[in-house]
Amino acid sequence: MYSIGKKIAFLRKKEKLNQDELADKLGIARQSILNYENEKRQIPIDVLAKIANFFNVTIESFFSEDAEDFKEVKIEKNSVRIPIYSNASAGTGIYGQEDPLDWLELPKSIAKNATFGTFVKGDSMEPRIYENDLLLIRTNEILDTGSIGVFKLNDDIYCKKFQYNPLTREITLKSLNPKYDPIRITKEDDFCIIGRVVAVIDYTI
Repeated sequence: MYSIGKKIAFLRKKEKLNQDELADKLGIARQSILNYENEKRQIPIDVLAKIANFFNVTIESFFSEDAEDFKEVKIEKNSVRIPIYSNASAGTGIYGQEDPLDWLELPKSIAKNATFGTFVKGDSMEPRIYENDLLLIRTNEILDTGSIGVFKLNDDIYCKKFQYNPLTREITLKSLNPKYDPIRITKEDDFCIIGRVVAVIDYTI
């Protein structure tokens, strides 16, 4: 399995740059470079594209196990395959399919024990989650008030902030974008918690 962090460090050292120098040339924080190389933080695809352009390699080579540019990099096989399902709504609700659309291989450090992934449609969870972000979901999770999760409500799938009132036993799904009204769950609703959002990956360029 590819290790994007190790590949970035390999290219940086090959050009005899330290982390501060690379950060200055890319116009990003030195701490970000450190986090990317140590794989403590998921690298946004637009930043990866900038790094690929700077080192004159293809962005695809970072995701390949046998890219010529990285023949000398020792890669640990420490990955998992996660099914990707149809879009979760961050807005008015979009129906969720049962069969996976595809499978995605991710380093375990990024996957965070996720059960599956789904892409976001809508802007109701901005500024934290944006349209087309990839959500990694862990199922069978008990959600605390304030947690962000994915929910099935009647025939639709939502990504929302979970709120539970222990006095009234009322469940409310809230958006982070103030232009959207809260969704209050009633006894008549067919409602279930699908899982907790454990990671958000920006896959836009």
